Amino acid sequence: MFSDDGSVGKRLCWHPQNDPLSYTVKVLATPGKCGSGKYEIQWGDGTTTKVTGDGAQELTKTYNLTSYRSNEASGLMVYNIFITSTDEDCPDLAVARLSINKIPIAVPKVAAACEDVVSTFSNLSPGRSGQTLRWEWTFSDGVTSTAGSLTRRFTDPDQEYWVKLKVTSDVCNGATSESEQIAFKLKKLPKTSANVKELNNGALCFTDDSDSTLVLDASASSDANRFHWSIVGGKYKVAQLMKPDSSVMKIKMLESADFRISITPRNECGAASNGEFSTSFQALPLPEISLVKQPDGCEELKYRLLSARDGAVYMLDGRTISPDEEITLPVSTKEYIVTGSVTNACGTRMDSDSFYVHPKAPVEITSLPLDTTICYGTNPLPLEASRAGGQWSQQNVQVIAGKSFFYPNSAGDFEVSYQVGTGLCLSSATRRINVLNELAVASIGLDEADLRCAPARIVFSNRSKGNEAGYSLWQFEENGPETETASDTISHVFNAADQEAVYTVRLKVRNVCGVSEATRVVKILPSAIKPLFTLPAGTFCPNSTVAFQDATVPAPNHWKWDFGDAQISNVANPEHQYGKAGTYTVTLEAGNQCATGKVSHVVEIQAPPTPEFSIAGDRACDGEEVVFTNNTDTRYTFAWDFGDGSPPDEVNFNPAHTFSQGEYKVTLTIFDGAKECSTKKELPVTIAPVLQPAFTVEVAEQACEPALVKFVNQTPGGDRWRWEISDGTKTTTTNVKEPLLPFKSGGYTIQLTASKNGACEASTDQSLSFDFVKCNVDIPQAFTPNGDQHGDRYTLFGDGIDRIIFMRIRNRWSEVVYEMADVPAGSQSAGASWDGTKNGKDLPADMYVFEAKVRYRDQTESDVIRGNFYLVR
Repeated sequence: MFSDDGSVGKRLCWHPQNDPLSYTVKVLATPGKCGSGKYEIQWGDGTTTKVTGDGAQELTKTYNLTSYRSNEASGLMVYNIFITSTDEDCPDLAVARLSINKIPIAVPKVAAACEDVVSTFSNLSPGRSGQTLRWEWTFSDGVTSTAGSLTRRFTDPDQEYWVKLKVTSDVCNGATSESEQIAFKLKKLPKTSANVKELNNGALCFTDDSDSTLVLDASASSDANRFHWSIVGGKYKVAQLMKPDSSVMKIKMLESADFRISITPRNECGAASNGEFSTSFQALPLPEISLVKQPDGCEELKYRLLSARDGAVYMLDGRTISPDEEITLPVSTKEYIVTGSVTNACGTRMDSDSFYVHPKAPVEITSLPLDTTICYGTNPLPLEASRAGGQWSQQNVQVIAGKSFFYPNSAGDFEVSYQVGTGLCLSSATRRINVLNELAVASIGLDEADLRCAPARIVFSNRSKGNEAGYSLWQFEENGPETETASDTISHVFNAADQEAVYTVRLKVRNVCGVSEATRVVKILPSAIKPLFTLPAGTFCPNSTVAFQDATVPAPNHWKWDFGDAQISNVANPEHQYGKAGTYTVTLEAGNQCATGKVSHVVEIQAPPTPEFSIAGDRACDGEEVVFTNNTDTRYTFAWDFGDGSPPDEVNFNPAHTFSQGEYKVTLTIFDGAKECSTKKELPVTIAPVLQPAFTVEVAEQACEPALVKFVNQTPGGDRWRWEISDGTKTTTTNVKEPLLPFKSGGYTIQLTASKNGACEASTDQSLSFDFVKCNVDIPQAFTPNGDQHGDRYTLFGDGIDRIIFMRIRNRWSEVVYEMADVPAGSQSAGASWDGTKNGKDLPADMYVFEAKVRYRDQTESDVIRGNFYLVR
């Protein structure tokens, strides 16, 4: 291979900046000694070319080197090119190697050059691996180094330096690259210079109406480009970054506390040489002071400060007083004034109090000489007192045009008070006012129950509340005469003829707010009763319900029903069922507390017909007709209820009905003339759904041909299955739900037929295409380890092979001369193929035996493979 010089290997020196991103080679492929001239070339980059022919052929291959250029570290790219026979009976192999060495480019970087600190110089040159390189650093002060990357110190901080880097490769004819000079000056360590503005004698005033912000300024720090402020002690927030590098910022304090602020400027060389700046201060509120209020006094008052604050100054009418001093104050028409003040670094805060010392005098309410009673909602009462300047109680009292009035806008007992003066000089007077509701509450009482037998004498009592005593007006019949009495009780006689009589008794009472009325209803029963009852018209059957309706006059309060079949009931309107046909005498005995009577009627119970029907078939599907057969005598009328909400069918004797999927109860009702005499029969009907066949397939992505394909059945509700495949394959068992079948590459049509208990059959099909790898092992029949790069090492080849699990080679005496394990197929590397030696010595040309096992790409493993091959020398 490589027709330019006939060798089996070629080395290329490639410049990643100047040379093109692709490289083209020409390969001369000549068939070997055996086979039909069919060969395959593997180019080493994952691509393959098929070759067919008896004579030599020249082939062209172009390699894309884009990814090689972007790989900064790699300096060597190798492509191993294999040409192998594809004839199973002709083992033939040739190998050539294309090596591309990347010419290095010197790229130095000054990471950090610092005064009095170790400076770092990085090597960013591409192509540093895969070949031997020599480095040469040169500095402007004459210092040199051959290290890949280095650090060093500099002695003169005022000098401007430069550095350059040279790299030489031991291959590619000693290719050399040298960088430009990179100039740099030494950076100094920062020096701290900072202050905190807006502090007042080491304090910050923290009040609601003050600006509690500070300016932190480290902009005067030299040679710094990074600033980290530390603020501890209390809550704060950054109000403004006044410089983007955070050397100056404004912060707002959010609480009163002891704060400490510090900063250490930094740059690439480290922290400031003169250390950090720090300061501490207090965020203070204004001082608090509060005087305990002194109420007005009367006669002589002894005054003393309460809850005095340490450090505060107190004054009474302009003179200073001490916190524990007690002062006697006489009666005065002028108010006394007390002040207190306290001061700190943020200012002074004051508080004051004032009070009087009065003489004491009595007071009287003049507009209400006595306690009184008035009606709710009447005119307000004026309120006047013997002394002015006082205060009336607030409940129901309003002030209009400077005068006070009592408003009767709620009922109850009220106490109106008037107070004038304060403290010991307080005088007061009180009056009571009873505010009545609009009307009295009228109420009538009875001596006994309000239901009586005629004739009845009833005693009524006046139980009203809030009414005027000694007055009541009674009326015992509608539109009857009224009777006035001063007594609390009165009696009256009531009568009833042949039915219950109802009387409404009225009582009227009064008070200052007007007249109130109450009523009471009494019922009078006659001394005789007439029992009556009814029952519905029509024909009755055994076990059908017969409803009895009481019609007794007057209405009774107890009943006894005898249904003629040894059964009784004590309810007013009973329902009864007779167990068998026949004629029965029903007797009602009804009464109340005044009388009792009896009445009887005859009830006839007829024998009903017996319905019979059947359903055609034992199963049905959604949408199919179900046929019903009526086996009852045709002389009876009928009604079909299909249980699905459809109207009853009273026309078709043997109907057919279509149901939707579900469970139903079909009822046939038979009537003997009248519908009241009927019987029913009920049968269940189950309607199976129309199946919706569906399936998916599962197969490994890396499967080898033939591959097992699993059919995943996703049909709901089915229990029988039939699978048909377009190549004629079928599952002959009806209960194979999810078959697992082998397939070769190609297109197929798969049909699934599903049913439920053999009914409701439905089908679906899918068109599928499979493309599997034909996993195989190619076994060379011979190899020639003569160093000509053609079949120098023995191994196994093939498609779809993941790894060779193991391979052992024995001589004709069954001695193991070579073995390997867990290696890639087709490798020509040592340890992954045999070079025809044992313990470093060539073995003779002869026939050898191998045994091996491989793992395919779908992770299945082959059986142990055995065979013979020849070592040719």
